[in-house]
Amino acid sequence: MLGFVVSETTVSRWIRRAPRHPESAQRGLAFLRNHREAIVALDFFTVPTLTYSMLYCQLGPAAGS
Repeated sequence: MLGFVVSETTVSRWIRRAPRHPESAQRGLAFLRNHREAIVALDFFTVPTLTYSMLYCQLGPAAGS
């Protein structure tokens, strides 16, 4: 997808060394809780029109929500 070629042995070596503790997931949740006011969720999508052109759309939360 990004153009990087990685061998199966490299991946298997990394997976063995990857932390498997649930505390790492809790750190991610703590980050989201601490920064929830500053995080913005946006959705980008395309809509085909009747004239076969593309309309690019961005959808985000309303102000004050």
